[in-house]
Amino acid sequence: MYLIAQNISFKDLSLFEIAVLQKFQSQLIQTKLFLSLTVSEIAWIIFQLKGENRMEVQYQQISPKAMKVRNLNELITSLISLVVITGLYFCTDYFNWWNWLRYVWIALFIITIIGIPWTYFVSSPIYYKTFRYGLTDDFLYIKSGVLTKVEVVVPMTKIQSIELIQGIIMRKYGVRSIEIKTMQGGVTIPHIEEEVAIKLRDDISKLARLKELDER
Repeated sequence: MYLIAQNISFKDLSLFEIAVLQKFQSQLIQTKLFLSLTVSEIAWIIFQLKGENRMEVQYQQISPKAMKVRNLNELITSLISLVVITGLYFCTDYFNWWNWLRYVWIALFIITIIGIPWTYFVSSPIYYKTFRYGLTDDFLYIKSGVLTKVEVVVPMTKIQSIELIQGIIMRKYGVRSIEIKTMQGGVTIPHIEEEVAIKLRDDISKLARLKELDER
């Protein structure tokens, strides 16, 4: 029996929890869960993921402006990289470096050029279409990925802080990212509209506070 970061024996579980964990342990292993969950929380999450006796999660998309933000970030990064690579190429001649370095700079130049349309037409649209987040009274859900699908479940009881992040490019397009920190790390919901981000932060803060009070 495999449980994430916990040494739990069957004697600690109820018959119901044993049945649940045995039936869906492969789902638990494949799903990214935060550590230090109670046995009951683990069992309940598995039922949530499998859709049995679950409260329907209403998943939301990030802002379509996310593609513009990612594309502009990629363009700026690529242009800087191309300038640096070009400079290194000419330095190879000027300082009589190893000849094989020329081929390295040329290869990196080509890869960087290819990366720009790849981001614009493939990476960013996929990112926008596959990233989802949902909120219930007890958990925050995040889904992403195509070939490798990742589903993150964050219990409200584990949330320690919530930060709104907005860089220069995000400010230009009126979007923000939310960084949710827990005892074991954190997750980020990127590129959502400012008003939505502020409301989501407030909703998560209230729910996390209520759960904290319930446990006292």
